[in-house]
Amino acid sequence: MNGQTPDPELAALFAQTQGISGSEFSGSVMKEVTSRRYRRIALRLLPGFVFAPFLPDVQTFAIQLVELLMTSLVIVEGDVIAQLLAPINTVAGALSISLLVLRVAYLRVFLRG
Repeated sequence: MNGQTPDPELAALFAQTQGISGSEFSGSVMKEVTSRRYRRIALRLLPGFVFAPFLPDVQTFAIQLVELLMTSLVIVEGDVIAQLLAPINTVAGALSISLLVLRVAYLRVFLRG
């Protein structure tokens, strides 16, 4: 034994099958393990089937949110300057800078006194 604690479900399964002969024991254990495996697979697939009808709406919302966040705040005429200012000339850039300033203010007021 490698010092690990046994699986509680497996220990309960072995406790249920005590007193059964060898071939019946192995057959019942394998049958129960197989059914538990299929049950776990079904429980993992179930949320996918439940939420699948909503995925197109979620994707549409995500695309619209990205388009909103990438909207330029100021129109810049020069191509090079527009490329250089692109990270901070968007709604997302302004939002991230304002959240950073808010965090710094919070830390200075409440944590450092």
